[in-house]
Amino acid sequence: FGSSLFWSDCLSRHPAGSRHSMSYGVCDQLVIGELKVICEEVYDQGEEVEERSIDRSGWGPFMPECVVCPKTVAEVQAVMRLCFAKKIPVVPRGAGTGLEGAALP
Repeated sequence: FGSSLFWSDCLSRHPAGSRHSMSYGVCDQLVIGELKVICEEVYDQGEEVEERSIDRSGWGPFMPECVVCPKTVAEVQAVMRLCFAKKIPVVPRGAGTGLEGAALP
């Protein structure tokens, strides 16, 4: 996967009672712990998360709750299986150079 990143938008924070909190799972510390078992690089705070809250579109920032950087196909598959099972939305991300905001939650 080289320099590509996979951004798990466990993902943008929605207020309690919003339509999102009704239809999506919660990316809590238990889920983040499960992600850390799958991948070496999992971030839920700090510079790694802040850097991925924007792209070149000028929209945002939209802070992700979690950033996951898998290195292998097997890690991507495991992350996707976990997020699917927990109903957690995922936003894939490359370099973040897009001008349309597609890499933002």
